[in-house]
Amino acid sequence: MISLNFTLVMQIINFLIFLLILWRFAYRPLVRMLDQRRAKIEGDLSAAQKEREQAERLSQEVAAQLADGRRQVQEMLDRARKTMEQEREQALAATKAEQQRMLRESEQEIAMARDRALAEIRREIVGLALACAGKIIQDKLDEKSNAAMVEAYIDRIGGKDGRMPC
Repeated sequence: MISLNFTLVMQIINFLIFLLILWRFAYRPLVRMLDQRRAKIEGDLSAAQKEREQAERLSQEVAAQLADGRRQVQEMLDRARKTMEQEREQALAATKAEQQRMLRESEQEIAMARDRALAEIRREIVGLALACAGKIIQDKLDEKSNAAMVEAYIDRIGGKDGRMPC
């Protein structure tokens, strides 16, 4: 059987006192320290989660702003292209109008110069024809009938509109 002697009882009492002291001075502070550490870790994890969520939100905002910026740049480029195309078309239309105006003016000037040249040639031909005819038939015709005859001849040569064939 087990004998309970005084030493064994003292050892059990000492062991219980030792456990009581450990529990009071070591276990409680150790548990308190572990609880504090757990609370700190949980707080850090919670803060890290909040920061991650905030970073994701900021990332989404930045992505949205970037997309908006790209859209605005594209719109500005489209407006610039449209404006450039309109200005090019306006310049082209103005150039064509100016070209047509210059062409009409040139045609009018050419027509006027041709008419003046034809009139001048006609006068000279009439003068030369009168001079030649005057020498040939000086005694047969007077100057009025001679001029009428030359005019009729020129009209017959020049056609109905009075233009010279050359």
